[in-house]
Amino acid sequence: MIGFNVNVNIDESRINARLDSFKKKLYPAVKQQVYKGSMRYTPYLDGNLQDSADASSRDSTPQLVYNIVYARYQYYANGLAPNDFPGRTKETHPLASCLWIEKYMAAEGKSDIPYLCEHAPELLRF
Repeated sequence: MIGFNVNVNIDESRINARLDSFKKKLYPAVKQQVYKGSMRYTPYLDGNLQDSADASSRDSTPQLVYNIVYARYQYYANGLAPNDFPGRTKETHPLASCLWIEKYMAAEGKSDIPYLCEHAPELLRF
């Protein structure tokens, strides 16, 4: 009978560096998809709220920030019930509501984001 001793060394620093690089590429792609997907759910009167979102790829964080004074008020409906949408127009975006990112994620994000993550290596040429 022949015996073998096998030693396996895993360079975790290379794996972690590659994962960090992957995250830095993936976050902007996910953020861009959430921005594009949630547009139909974003309240729209003159476009200032929608256009204030920073979904740029220069920022490798997963946060999508709406940088306009009344964004928080619109998003949380000033403490009203989530389905209550008084004084806001739905002419341009009939699906507009408060908590628009959650509405998008519940409706379409369940398929969009996993698809993006599953196909990220090909899409991001990683």
